[in-house]
Formats: sequence, C-alpha cells, structure tokens
Amino acid sequence: RKAHKADHQAKAAERFKHADTDGDGAISRAEAGKNAPRLAQKFDLIDGNKDGKLTQDELRAYREAKRIRKEKA
Repeated sequence: RKAHKADHQAKAAERFKHADTDGDGAISRAEAGKNAPRLAQKFDLIDGNKDGKLTQDELRAYREAKRIRKEKA
C-alpha cells in the first residue's frame, strides 16, 4: 500500500512539473489550458484561495476532499 501511494505521489509530482512550464511552483490558468486540460476544466474548484494559480497543496486538498466525498457516498 505504501509503495502504491509513493508511486501515485511521484506520478502526480511529475504531472505537476510537466504542467508548470515556467517552473514557478504553481500552475496558472494558461499553463493548465495548454498542458493539463483536465485540470483546466476544474481550475476554479481546485484554486482554493482564488489567486489564479494551482499549487501542489491545493491539488492535494482537492484530491483529499474528493476521496472523502467518495467514501461517504
């Protein structure tokens, strides 16, 4: 289970790095639109502080909230 979680986290980090083309540690709406269309579709839901950028923390929080909702269903 731990290996699966670590593998998932590594893949998520790689996808983030691919989408963050300017390397500033956040994915802008433009970067998402160009490099991560699925993220772009949910951008406003994921952008917790509404600053127009997605951080790894915001993506983790979104995934965790989604997981909790799924468990309750």
